[in-house]
Amino acid sequence: YLLDAHFTRSLYKHMLGIKPTHHDMEAIDPDYYKNLKTILEYNLGDLGLELTFSIEDHSFGRSRMIDLLSNGRNVPVTEENKAKYVSLVCQHRMTTAISSQINAFLDG
Repeated sequence: YLLDAHFTRSLYKHMLGIKPTHHDMEAIDPDYYKNLKTILEYNLGDLGLELTFSIEDHSFGRSRMIDLLSNGRNVPVTEENKAKYVSLVCQHRMTTAISSQINAFLDG
């Protein structure tokens, strides 16, 4: 029997030891990718966004603030550092938040 399994590009990158990028988010969550792309392409002030280097995580019925940098909830995202913000958000969603599952899969 064959198992017709398809993995996301980011998981393939994990298998190869390659760091996923924000472009890999498109296959996982197209709407979230579109929002990240908008952050990169437009002025944050024009978008009315006041972001910090933190994200709100909603898991198992609980909400918690996760700092993407040390004390990230107090570090504003600016035009100069928004690419780093997008990179850290993607790293969290595609790597950090699921690291135990990735490691279990890779370990066999």
